[in-house]
Amino acid sequence: MNTQELEKNIYRIKPEIAILDSDELIVLLAQAQADPKKQGDTSEVISWLKAGNGAIPFVMFVDLENIQIFQWDSSNYSEPVCVFNTTKVLNHYGLTLPNQWISNYYLGSRVESWLRDLDRHWRVENPPGK
Repeated sequence: MNTQELEKNIYRIKPEIAILDSDELIVLLAQAQADPKKQGDTSEVISWLKAGNGAIPFVMFVDLENIQIFQWDSSNYSEPVCVFNTTKVLNHYGLTLPNQWISNYYLGSRVESWLRDLDRHWRVENPPGK
């Protein structure tokens, strides 16, 4: 299933981050959730895996506590394959968790910086989570 076909089938998906491969196929979709009331609610990203039916290999849910990565696996895709502490990973990219409000967009942009660093090592020689 190419990206355009997938977009037609699951148009309601609105990730903060979409990582595509060189053929423009989805590799990872990510949702950032900065609202403390919605911490740990991974139901939406798991529904992305179900809707993609294998066309979306990975989804990521990021909240103020954890970064959770889920992989399409028809037997058990509701359990993360990897979990990182959000603060430990993203403090290298400017995320500090003050007692003030931050947006999903800001949290997502810190995640995007981290993912770029994993790929290109532009900021840290050994990025966290590698």
